[in-house]
Amino acid sequence: MKKTSLMKITLISTGMLILAWCTTQQISVDSDVIDISSGATSSRPTSPTPSAEGKALNIVTTFAPLYAHTANIVDANDTLTNLVPPGTSVHFWQPKPSDVLAMEQADAIITNWIWLEEFLDDYLESLKSKWVQIIDTSIWVETMEFGEHKEEGLEENEKDTHDEHSDHEEHDEHDDHDDHAEHEDEGHEDAHHHEWPDPHIRLDIDNALIQANNIRTSLAALDPSQAEVYKNNAATYTQTLQELDRSITAQISSKDIQPFVVFHDAYQYFLHRYDLETSQVWLVQKFHGDNPSQKKIAELIATIQNEWVQTLYTEPQFNPSIIQRLQQETGVSAQEIDPIGSKLSKDGYVDNMKNLAKSFVDV
Repeated sequence: MKKTSLMKITLISTGMLILAWCTTQQISVDSDVIDISSGATSSRPTSPTPSAEGKALNIVTTFAPLYAHTANIVDANDTLTNLVPPGTSVHFWQPKPSDVLAMEQADAIITNWIWLEEFLDDYLESLKSKWVQIIDTSIWVETMEFGEHKEEGLEENEKDTHDEHSDHEEHDEHDDHDDHAEHEDEGHEDAHHHEWPDPHIRLDIDNALIQANNIRTSLAALDPSQAEVYKNNAATYTQTLQELDRSITAQISSKDIQPFVVFHDAYQYFLHRYDLETSQVWLVQKFHGDNPSQKKIAELIATIQNEWVQTLYTEPQFNPSIIQRLQQETGVSAQEIDPIGSKLSKDGYVDNMKNLAKSFVDV
């Protein structure tokens, strides 16, 4: 695992000095910006900050999990709006004019960052000019590379023939899976994709706690008059998430999880958190838009049969036709899970994590 770095996010007005603490590390805030300089791998947005103290905040979240985190922290007078509807892929969503207007009128936009909300790229300069604060909740989160748990898990289980997700220097071990031209094509796309960290950080509750704390400290910087309210609300939410983590740990550790295949590489934080890496034997898609070739599908069918895979996990954001074909060919059961959650509510994140855990144990 490696640390996500960042550049700068402006959060407070000139002349203020606040020391904001994340879960285990300190963030120093100078008079203009929060500045974390640890070798940036991406460029975070910066913008000037007007004083919002004493007025209710107008806050926009990018998608449902962040809406849930923020809803548990905000003051009752704050306004909270969400952009990407549940059941929609954040990777492909594009804002309507009404969504752009909502962003431009916001005091702050709460983001996951780590290249998840690519739609924001076209609006950062405009938002900056309108004094909108872009809050990056991934600060201090320990990220994983795409496919990281697959390398570790399959090595442990000696399933080298199915390691489709390892670094490119290991690809020579899999020449029996791909002809040269196909391998070269996919390798180029993989190289571009896998140089990014996995943005699905929320599926590890430790990361969700860091994100919630980043939201709390950022809102307190925007409106210091409500800092105590945000602090108390965040403390209550922290207890809720810690209790959820203990419950899921007990639930999963008491079961013998059978081999499964997931639709795409969105769950490794969850699998790593609860020691489920070795139960996942393959992915249908390594990443969004990576539709498997006929040869890959044939290999996947053989894997399902040879590894006694019990369940195929599909997602509401994607076309399930590939899963349906795999079911027809192998007779394996399919179950829908959702890395985002199906509802927009204060309890949405907690409920979806409970549903994820239930899906992995009730098969």
